[in-house]
Amino acid sequence: MKIGIALSGGGVRGAAHIGVLKALEEAGFEIGWISGTSSGSLVATLYAAGYTPDQIGKIFRRFSGCDGHSPRIIDPDYCGIVRAPVRQVFGKPFRLTGFIKGDKITETIRSLCEAKGFSIMRKSRIPLAMPSVDIYTSRTVMFVSDAARFPKNHDIRYVDSVSPWLAARASIAFPAIFRPVCFENHMLCDGGIKDNLPMEVLNGLGASHKIGVNLGYAGQCQCAIDNAFEIAAQTVNIMSYEITKCNLRGQTAVLIHPGIEDVSLLDLSSIPQCIQRGYEAAVESLPQLNRLLGLQNPVARLA
Repeated sequence: MKIGIALSGGGVRGAAHIGVLKALEEAGFEIGWISGTSSGSLVATLYAAGYTPDQIGKIFRRFSGCDGHSPRIIDPDYCGIVRAPVRQVFGKPFRLTGFIKGDKITETIRSLCEAKGFSIMRKSRIPLAMPSVDIYTSRTVMFVSDAARFPKNHDIRYVDSVSPWLAARASIAFPAIFRPVCFENHMLCDGGIKDNLPMEVLNGLGASHKIGVNLGYAGQCQCAIDNAFEIAAQTVNIMSYEITKCNLRGQTAVLIHPGIEDVSLLDLSSIPQCIQRGYEAAVESLPQLNRLLGLQNPVARLA
């Protein structure tokens, strides 16, 4: 049974998507369409390239340092961080668009995609979509595997003629943390600003049965917020939550909430835990998914 799945943003919590995909595959479901925002776009890109959930899990552990390696995927803009306040003190213009350059993440995704022959969005193994937002115009730039499937839209530009690593890098560009991505006449930032759970685009890709995995704010009280990034992320999550509620009205879908609000968005050591919680949440959602699909007999039973 083919299903479409939307993966939300959520920083390090995005590793939970790996566990969800693994559980669904083990249950006999085929992911026929996939979309992702922010950290969800990283998982979606690798999955669409042809990596298995187990392989994606190893990749996340490797670059996070969880397997004993030192993380080398984050490249802070130390020069810009030091120069910006100094230039401001002396009244000189400065340009610091993000604390993290993001070049190493781009090159890592590029290497992984090229190893699978996935060099342009049109070559995606399965239909794929990743949103980003143009800071200049507030317009959504939706990177998709087949732009011809979507009608022209004043509020959304659909693009399929770019590399998947550029699309993913644009979707993870959290404002002020990562440098935005310049693409043609756009300055692109995190797609979660407007669409943290890209469910609607799955309809355009052709999905009839959909699952959404929400790792952001889901209406609960969250007290484990103790730094500037967490505060900024939670602010965006709250805004995205209200937008997501509106976007989901009238849609038939199963929503999975792995319940990892206690995990810091930056805690790389929590990646294995997030993967496991995502797996468990997906297993718990199987009865609901089977009801949605109208299956008399579940596709499979997990041990």
